[in-house]
Amino acid sequence: MQEDSSEPEEISLFTPVKNHTRKKTGRKPFPEYFPRITMLHDIPEAEKLVLAVIHFHASEKRSPRS
Repeated sequence: MQEDSSEPEEISLFTPVKNHTRKKTGRKPFPEYFPRITMLHDIPEAEKLVLAVIHFHASEKRSPRS
């Protein structure tokens, strides 16, 4: 059974290391209350065909060296 609290959990900004405490690096995540919007950008059919040809040539296998 978990106890619900109105306070959010605190995230530690530091990582313990053998001789000292190291500050965590990287970007902080966006807050949960920010809206999430999914956007789909479509490209023309001609460009899709070009990408298919590039993928085909990139995935061809060479015969192993003898």
